[in-house]
Amino acid sequence: MSPPHSVSQSSQGSVSVLGLGLMGNALARALIQNGWKTSVWNRTAAKAEPIVHMGGILAATPAECIQASELTIFCLLDQQAVHEILGECDANCGHGRIVVDFTSGIVSDNYRSQQLAASKSFSAYVRGAIEAIPQSIGLPESILYYSGDATAFKKAENCLKVFGTSIYLGSDVSLASVQEAILGTCFYFFGVGFLQSIALLKTSKLWSSGGAENFTTRCVIPFLTEQLPVAFLDMAKEIDKEDYATKGSVVTVNTLASSLRALMKFNVDQGIPTSAFEPMLRLMEARAEQGGGGDGMASLINVFGAN
Repeated sequence: MSPPHSVSQSSQGSVSVLGLGLMGNALARALIQNGWKTSVWNRTAAKAEPIVHMGGILAATPAECIQASELTIFCLLDQQAVHEILGECDANCGHGRIVVDFTSGIVSDNYRSQQLAASKSFSAYVRGAIEAIPQSIGLPESILYYSGDATAFKKAENCLKVFGTSIYLGSDVSLASVQEAILGTCFYFFGVGFLQSIALLKTSKLWSSGGAENFTTRCVIPFLTEQLPVAFLDMAKEIDKEDYATKGSVVTVNTLASSLRALMKFNVDQGIPTSAFEPMLRLMEARAEQGGGGDGMASLINVFGAN
């Protein structure tokens, strides 16, 4: 086994990346562009060709890739893939090395991966969560969350910062996954709302060539950046205080439900399915059944049982 290389911010620093999907590819590119000697492995070797052309080194096996560097990065399809790769390695494969795992998974998967990494002699397992699209990797506005061994994170931080802004959450490896799930929930619900609105726009006389981009620039972005932050912050304060009384200044759940039904009817009239709205309406109806129809929207948190 070759000795691990030193992880340092120089052209001599080395890092290994396993998994070259869109995000793994972006991570490897950022490393190479910032002067890191980058070894890569992917189950489909052809995906590594652009990285090799940039100067990356293609490893024949996961073990060879891991042993090329002191720092190993996993960016795989799922945690099962992480477990399979670690399972194929011998007990000393990760000797003295740190693994940073950007692969999505549930909390129990993280603990299992941490245990497997330890069984392969890795010195530490750090879980990473990327809240950015591949195209923005390397920019400071890209946020990456980390959890796990603090000493290992500090040791790897000079390398990790080439991806964007690093935020360390704590020593429990599951924390980054929790953060990823929380923000992912926001993304998917925002995303479906955005697509529903564009679908409705396309049925209207407001639609024209380039209409989606124009609508997003003129209406969606100002709405998200100027109005929603105020509304969400107000709801967050109500949740923290557990005070959902409207006091005449907040729209009630009953009124919101009535407005939502009208909006659903409008969409149906335009030939647009309303399945995206139905979960929200069910939440409002459930809150009304709890006796909270006169409370504000923030009170819907009680329907989730998140107490």
